[in-house]
Amino acid sequence: MDVAVEDKWTHLDGSSIANNDFWSTFWVDADPNLNQPNGGSGQNCAVINSRTFRLPNKTQDKSCTNVYRDEMLCYKKVNCLKWNSASDQLYREHCYWFTTKPSSMTSWTIVDAMNKCRDDGGYLAPLIDDQNYQFIMDDVLSTVFSLKSTQAWLGTHSIMNSPSNWNNDPAFVTLLSPSSSSEKCVVIDSNQIQSWIPCNTNSSALTGAVCFKHGLAGDIPLISPEPITCEPEISSVNINSTTVEELKRILFIDPEHTNAYKLTKISVYEDRPVAKAIGGVGVVVLISVILFIVLLDCQRMEQCISKKENK
Repeated sequence: MDVAVEDKWTHLDGSSIANNDFWSTFWVDADPNLNQPNGGSGQNCAVINSRTFRLPNKTQDKSCTNVYRDEMLCYKKVNCLKWNSASDQLYREHCYWFTTKPSSMTSWTIVDAMNKCRDDGGYLAPLIDDQNYQFIMDDVLSTVFSLKSTQAWLGTHSIMNSPSNWNNDPAFVTLLSPSSSSEKCVVIDSNQIQSWIPCNTNSSALTGAVCFKHGLAGDIPLISPEPITCEPEISSVNINSTTVEELKRILFIDPEHTNAYKLTKISVYEDRPVAKAIGGVGVVVLISVILFIVLLDCQRMEQCISKKENK
């Protein structure tokens, strides 16, 4: 906006834009009458041109009181924590943000909050240790609660009678108040007071949730496993040339005594009944052929002997 000083464009919180560089986004047309911004002190906010304009990728100034229904660009503030968790020796990078119950929804149970976080590209925030719990309280929720009065879900429950996280992250946090009974979930109110309530609670006072996603590094072990080195056992046997020759003699194996060599000299043994039957039939056929040949030869020999006798 340029509400404070005409043509001096700033962020909505009044902070300056480097080199007043927002000017480079305005519509500059061949027709000087169409150049933007052109609204003077009566138009102190900026909009992006619609597709029907000649230059849809440029901006122009408009009155801050104009109504544009749902056409807007939004952003969410993400607070990132990078810390070494001493409880399980992991380096973690988590980025957190506050999300709210959509106006179209009538229910806001723990499951609804989980689904909303997933729609936003993350998960319901776990409470892992005191450091990330304090960060969520101080850096994420304190600003939100200074602007609105509500309660917010977090991703920790007591279904197993002790604090546990829905995403299976460990829960070493000690700052939580004790849960009076099982099957309850953690909420934090506008006074930054943590309490346990039934996970299916659907209250008008409960409209928020804290979401998170992993940073670029994710969760990394701080200490890599120590390499295991095995020292060879030192033998008390005195090794000399005689001992070596004796070991050679004992360990020597004649190749002709090995099963591998013996198998090269015999056929493969086959114990299946079908194979035996086929082998038997083969033997009968071979013997029959031989007998047939012998009988033919016997007949010829008999004929030869008869001719000799006749002569």
